[in-house]
Amino acid sequence: MKKEYSKFLLRLPTIITVLALLVFVGIPVSIYLHDRVVFANPNNAIMEDYWMISLPKKSEMKQIMKEHTPYGPHGEATHHSIYEVKRSKIQFTFRADPSAEIEDACKAYCDKLETQSSDVPDFSQKYSWFLSEKNQDTLILLYFSELGEFHIFEVFF
Repeated sequence: MKKEYSKFLLRLPTIITVLALLVFVGIPVSIYLHDRVVFANPNNAIMEDYWMISLPKKSEMKQIMKEHTPYGPHGEATHHSIYEVKRSKIQFTFRADPSAEIEDACKAYCDKLETQSSDVPDFSQKYSWFLSEKNQDTLILLYFSELGEFHIFEVFF
């Protein structure tokens, strides 16, 4: 009995070290990787479930640009993605009337992200838009039919 107890005591520092590594390294790394998977593709089921929308399949959209601010301690960040996609592949209704509020919000997000001027939405072109707000989070979708550009802005607080 004493022999088994002494073996356990010899292994105890190793066990404590492994548990500490799992807690202090494993959990943050898991959270980081989870966020990368969840936010790396706005076309994933989690985004669609959260916003209650249905986006075109990944194979139907060509990604042109994706950028985001650094993630805050609670996952807060601003995301902007641009895709090339045909309007027939988008299955929800946009508003066709221009909106100064939407334009100003998108320009502010691009300023925050320090977006290159070539990737800032060109509001002199005809566009349609969709806005969804949930809790304190915001989703803005812009579609420029003549350019075939689909902009996705997500702001999480």
